[in-house]
Amino acid sequence: MAKEKSDTYEGLARRYRPQTFDEVVGQGHIVRTLTKAIENGRWAHAYLFIGGRGLGKTTMARLLAKALNCKKGPTTTPCCRCDSCLEIAAGRDIDVLEIDAASNTGVDNVRDTIIQAVNTSAARARVKTFIVDEVHMLSTAAFNALLKTIEEPPSNVLFVLATTEGHKVPVTIRSRCQRFDFRPIPEETLVARLQTIAKKEKIKINKEALTLICRYAEGGVRDALSALDLVRSYNDKAITRKEVEEALGLVPHEEVQAIVEAISEGSADEVVSRVGSLVKSGIDPMEIVRGLVSSWRELLVASFERKGGMAEMSRGRIIRSLETLLETAARMRTSRFPRIELEVLLGRLCGLGLRDTSLRAIHEELKRLAAQTIPDDRNIILSGPPDDLEKQSRMKEQKFRGEKKAASADRLKGVSEEARLRRNEIRSFVQETSPLRNASSTPPPAPADSNSPKRRDAKKISGKRKAAREAVDPAAQEIATLFNADLISIEEN
Repeated sequence: MAKEKSDTYEGLARRYRPQTFDEVVGQGHIVRTLTKAIENGRWAHAYLFIGGRGLGKTTMARLLAKALNCKKGPTTTPCCRCDSCLEIAAGRDIDVLEIDAASNTGVDNVRDTIIQAVNTSAARARVKTFIVDEVHMLSTAAFNALLKTIEEPPSNVLFVLATTEGHKVPVTIRSRCQRFDFRPIPEETLVARLQTIAKKEKIKINKEALTLICRYAEGGVRDALSALDLVRSYNDKAITRKEVEEALGLVPHEEVQAIVEAISEGSADEVVSRVGSLVKSGIDPMEIVRGLVSSWRELLVASFERKGGMAEMSRGRIIRSLETLLETAARMRTSRFPRIELEVLLGRLCGLGLRDTSLRAIHEELKRLAAQTIPDDRNIILSGPPDDLEKQSRMKEQKFRGEKKAASADRLKGVSEEARLRRNEIRSFVQETSPLRNASSTPPPAPADSNSPKRRDAKKISGKRKAAREAVDPAAQEIATLFNADLISIEEN
């Protein structure tokens, strides 16, 4: 029976976790600030570490706690041999509390774990440290309960808040902390770090495979070391790019290049066939999109550097393709039908090539069309640079509007003449009936006999007065209608 090993395997991410500030890679701006503060004895009472996953936020918090509580400290070079250093490195120090805010979100958790413990003296440490990971997960009530404690903690207490989403931390908390933004590790720096570790671990892997691992990790040291650990388990011999793609489930580089070339040529059948084969082989559609994004980014960089090959594709098409890829990638994260999203994406990418036309080609086509004779009296032959074309187009539009305005003026002149004649007719009629209109509006008293001569004369006068009003009102309305209609026509023109 085989003898079981007493110690368990420790992953590369844990084994090579930095134990001093000198071992931290890619975060020089943070290391320099913290070490200067420790040397001068001016460290803050609260820090806020913001950055993506695997960039070293919790590690930096532990290093800060070690530097302040080392037996020979405060020092920027902890000994890593005293009890405090060993306990903090292992995460077991009773005076350095690491709290996961994702599982302790309520105000009661914060009150029991932090607020009450703040007033308790440290057992042996010089500075009692609270490391709150994923602090953005705390509730609003929990943040409010922390405000006073973070603003005025005891002199021997240090808060380190770490989060991947700094915008979710209330501004009242951010204003009470010194903020540090952790940056993704540059690819060259991360590759060099992996080469050093691979040499110590006697892992045979070439630089191309390490570069692919670093791109997969997106600048995170922890993810890169975890991926290297996985690849080493997949193949303990010489590791190449092919083994990395198979172990991590990535799309083979040759397949991505073939798909991009088929898309550039508009060969939709070949694109669908290749992508279908990749999906059947078990590759996630999201990984195919990531591979296409990476390849199109290389094309964009090549177009800026004016290199040959695939960079001959127009820059406008490359940018439009990248925008389409990024939009689809955002949708696929929450879509229930990722393969359909991928197929629609491929159709759109192939369609972009059918209408891929540069501005120079459009200008040449406009010049060719402008040279042709168009049977239109108002046409103006357009030629020259785009600025002149726009100027001539404005002149043509102004001439056309002038013609319409002149025609409207002619119509208004005819209407005015007709209205003048009608006005004269009405004036003559009014003069003929003026004796009747000027008569007193108060009717004479009715005689006792309704059939008397005076009563009959009053009825005649009233009838003629009514006829005059009926004749004047329609004529005036007709004149107003003619004038209003033509004025509206002029305004529209």
